[in-house]
Amino acid sequence: TVDNMLGALRDAVIMVVFVILLFLADTRAAFITALSLPFTFLLTFVVMKLIGYEFDMVTLTAVIIAVGLLADDAIVVIENIERRMREHGESGLAVAANGTQEVMLAVLSGTIANAVVLLPIVFIGGFVQTVLRPLSLTLSIALASSFVVAVTIIPLLTPWVLKPGASDPLRKPLLRFDTYVLRPLKRFYAGLVSWALDHPKRVLFVALLLTLASLRQMPVVGRELMPLMDTGIAQISFEAQPDTDAEAMRGIAKAVDAAIRASVKPEWLISTSTVVGAEPADKSFGAARTFQQGMATVNLVDRFHRGETLFQIDQEIQRRVRAIPGLINANAVVYGATPLSSIRGTVDLMVTGPDWHVLDQIADQLERRLRKVGGLT
Repeated sequence: TVDNMLGALRDAVIMVVFVILLFLADTRAAFITALSLPFTFLLTFVVMKLIGYEFDMVTLTAVIIAVGLLADDAIVVIENIERRMREHGESGLAVAANGTQEVMLAVLSGTIANAVVLLPIVFIGGFVQTVLRPLSLTLSIALASSFVVAVTIIPLLTPWVLKPGASDPLRKPLLRFDTYVLRPLKRFYAGLVSWALDHPKRVLFVALLLTLASLRQMPVVGRELMPLMDTGIAQISFEAQPDTDAEAMRGIAKAVDAAIRASVKPEWLISTSTVVGAEPADKSFGAARTFQQGMATVNLVDRFHRGETLFQIDQEIQRRVRAIPGLINANAVVYGATPLSSIRGTVDLMVTGPDWHVLDQIADQLERRLRKVGGLT
């Protein structure tokens, strides 16, 4: 849901700030970097509003992906300004202008390179474009916003907040992390790069072997247009013997409902409904199928509040329903189990009554009123 994605965005921002604090080993620099994120998000959300984009799972995914990338531009600018303050003794607006000017083109080229990679997705066409264009455009907007913030707001804040050599309450624990983690990693990386430069043929040969091995693994991985999602909604279709009468069909419907409740813990189940088909001008139970066919819909709590996935529950329901006497077929499927199902939602209204003339009038009134509801198409 959108609430889950917003929670993931919050967690991503917290983790990014924590990692920046560890690796920069400077509370003030980490604070400035963290301060750049809300400015970037604000600018991104304004542009999204102007082009008509809303918060959904696709656009929020782009924002979450961008969190780690957004900090890059700010870190490069902050580090260069701090270097000039330490090595050249510059301060105020002068160090802000000189430090930013030195790295502006490098930051801009990196931002453009990241955005250009997304262009083919924007114009790919078809179903993939419908789903991924909002993601690509939102991510590009966020990257452009991060560049704007990095060369405008960050240079103004850095000279006044960043004080090389000033006391830092977290200096000791951060230095320990630098001593026991970062420096060994730096030595290992430097040694690995040095060995690679001394043995270029071996490195290229190993890289070629790994590339060929990865290409051979592609058929094993499999292909799917959209990944499955645990939506918490399952539908069970079933069919009884052709000569099943109304009383027997009512009993089968109750047995299906009992099988569902036996497969799902009560605290996981929100609602369940079972309907069967109709015989023209004779019996009607509200579904456009033959009288011996039925459909059950199961609504569960979200995946964070149950111990089993929807797919596991689906299999158990299907096993129990197929064991019901009198059924010749039963299948349980996951409803709306792709990311596309979260982009667009269908609203169904059902009105029942004995007089179809009145129902027709009510349907016309509902249609006129629904056309005035914002967000419905």
